[in-house]
Amino acid sequence: MHRLVIRVQEMFDMHDVFAVNNDGDRLIYVIANREEDSVSLFQELLARGLDARRENNKRLSALDVAMAYGKQGILELFEREE
Repeated sequence: MHRLVIRVQEMFDMHDVFAVNNDGDRLIYVIANREEDSVSLFQELLARGLDARRENNKRLSALDVAMAYGKQGILELFEREE
């Protein structure tokens, strides 16, 4: 496993990844528009039980944020198999 991924997992273990700010955003919203490592971090948060479809106070989900920022890698995680 990549050293960065291990460090991130340890960091997530030590903090409340379900914390919500005043706008109703969770960490997964921040990761959805991050430049580097966004897909692997997003997957880690999903594995921990965060819901990418849950809306914040502005009625935006983390998937909406990923779409707005053109994060194709994240969006591909949710594509339906045909």
